[in-house]
Amino acid sequence: MGSPERKSVYITCPVRRATAAQKKSIESYVARMESEGHRVYYPARDTDQIDTVGIKIATNNKEAIKRADEIHAYWVQSSTGSLFDAGMAFMARKPSRLINPEEVVQTEKDSYENVVLFLHQEFPRVDPIVPLHIPGDTSRKKVYILGPGIGSEREDISSLLRYRSGLKSQGYRPHFPLLDTMRIDLPNLDGVGANRLEMSIADEVHVYWKGATPDALFDLGMAFMADKQIRIINPDDVRPTPNRSFETLLRAMQDRSR
Repeated sequence: MGSPERKSVYITCPVRRATAAQKKSIESYVARMESEGHRVYYPARDTDQIDTVGIKIATNNKEAIKRADEIHAYWVQSSTGSLFDAGMAFMARKPSRLINPEEVVQTEKDSYENVVLFLHQEFPRVDPIVPLHIPGDTSRKKVYILGPGIGSEREDISSLLRYRSGLKSQGYRPHFPLLDTMRIDLPNLDGVGANRLEMSIADEVHVYWKGATPDALFDLGMAFMADKQIRIINPDDVRPTPNRSFETLLRAMQDRSR
């Protein structure tokens, strides 16, 4: 029998806030994979983490995901960077599996735990999530509205509904997931598939930022992988910080779009 096929693997995992125990588990996994001959990209080791803005780190990770055959995720619910990377990997349509599936709990409501568990169960299928979603009129300029999801403040939702109406009156075809994405049976799976489809055909992504929520991080990762033009709807609420943050990264993404 021939030797097992050697793969190029990208590791999605916590970096800045990883605990000592998590680092030990991830590094042990990386060492085992490399001993088997696989090429492993481990961001904590292989991406230069000296970057006060975050755009260089995000770009290096994006290129590594593009080169990878597979994504292996050490999933920690609180890891904001992992959600951003997961969005990039999902947009790139990379097969994904969990390093620590026993630590990821399925939920009854929409969650990204459900998404990564489903992708893990379907591994190594390249693209197991096919949405029951048909885009609307594609002749008009398309705008994906990245904004608050279910459970958000009523005032924020009202603002975005007015913004969506304004875009339509100007001849755009906006897609606001909270209103325009159909969700069915499987929690969050058809939703993320439909959102990826709409993101991929969008001409621009307009961002209403109210903090690093799971939906915002995952969608922002998809937008970054797809090299979408970014416009911040509420720039006064997105203040750059002295240290690396998603607010600073989002500002840099908008600046690159100009």
